[in-house]
Amino acid sequence: MPSNLQTSEIVTDPEFASLLAPQSHSEMSELERSLNLVGCRDALVVWFTDGKKMMLDGHKRYPICLKNGIAFRVEAVELESREHALLWIESNQLGRRNLPDDVRAMIALSILERRSRLERHERAIAAGKTGGRNHPKKVSFETAASSKLKPKEPKERTRAAVAEEAKISERKLRVVQALRKRAFKVLGDARANELLLQIRRGEISIAAAGRTLVRAEAEQELRAAACNREVLGRKGQQAEIGCGRLVGPFRCCTCVRGDAMELLMELPMWAVDGAVTDPPYGLRLAAWDSRVPYHLLGRFLQISDGPVVWFGAAPVMTEACTMFDPQPERVLIWAPKFTLANARSKGIAYRFHPIYVWRVPEEHDGPTWDVLDVATEAGNWWRHPCTKPVALMKLLCRLVPEGGLILDPFAGSGSTLVAARLTGRHFLGFEMEQNYCDIIQARLRGKPSQRLE
Repeated sequence: MPSNLQTSEIVTDPEFASLLAPQSHSEMSELERSLNLVGCRDALVVWFTDGKKMMLDGHKRYPICLKNGIAFRVEAVELESREHALLWIESNQLGRRNLPDDVRAMIALSILERRSRLERHERAIAAGKTGGRNHPKKVSFETAASSKLKPKEPKERTRAAVAEEAKISERKLRVVQALRKRAFKVLGDARANELLLQIRRGEISIAAAGRTLVRAEAEQELRAAACNREVLGRKGQQAEIGCGRLVGPFRCCTCVRGDAMELLMELPMWAVDGAVTDPPYGLRLAAWDSRVPYHLLGRFLQISDGPVVWFGAAPVMTEACTMFDPQPERVLIWAPKFTLANARSKGIAYRFHPIYVWRVPEEHDGPTWDVLDVATEAGNWWRHPCTKPVALMKLLCRLVPEGGLILDPFAGSGSTLVAARLTGRHFLGFEMEQNYCDIIQARLRGKPSQRLE
């Protein structure tokens, strides 16, 4: 077996090997077939340190060559430290042509952080600070001069250079930086490291990891809400309309004043027959509209034994399709003849709302087309900014069987609850604002709100 080193001297370091992207059984079989067919063309690369020859490149080829008696060459590289060796391996990984972009981004982030640590270390050496408080490190003239010739690069420039080297956008590198920071904050060290390792191995995507963090944040918020929740009798006020049936601690056919996040915790599994709701859109046009509560989808699917219908906004439709987990079964379009005056992109106004639907029943009395052109309602006395027409909500409520119970945790002006009653369904609504609770009660009783007159 021709080689310029004794192969028994080559050592495989577990940490070095862990930096390599895993290969599937089929990929390993193809590699073995190729090596048997054309031989080992590229040399194995090792690093001499402490009398050992540590494998840097060739971890997969080396055992195959030994097993099949395939000749190979070994080349050595000189590196200053173990950290430099780790950096060499990661930089070399970026040369793989079939590396997914998300994996590239994670490797690029690691390279960026290693270079930052090495730069800080070199500056400490130049300043004579690495030998301890009482034993300052001696620094050669050449090292000090070298440090002067290499002023500190701005973070943005360093990040741009690493992104270019990794063949990804700088924006993607910023995204994984933010994801990493958020993961450690939300999950803690052990779980965050495992999540990031899954991305690096190609087991999950960056988007899927983001959804994991959204769910984890939601669970934290729900736990906090459960711990800090006030007694419902003090904080939650139910409208004096009801059929007498209980839904968890709430009376059916009522609207409860309170935060949806807290009140949803009170409902048991499969408590309702469907959910039809119009949550915040995430357009940041008002304080209440700053964030789409994607994390509540899982709770809706637990509470509802049937369809879940969720109004969205056209400008964030692409984001929604990424964030929803699971993905909606159908997307309906409400396209009334008006424009969303405050929502434009590059001079073009939006004229539709996406309606996301999960668990569409095989048979129902609801929409027969996926584009709904129901007109908006004019002249409403309640002046709610996002009122949906009752005719539209009646169509959606009919996805739930007659006599079923419909939940709307973002009741707003109450159109869903009114539509449910008009179509022979029971209902339960949650609404934070007392003013809108008064509106809902007045609409359900069929008379204007005295509060607004």
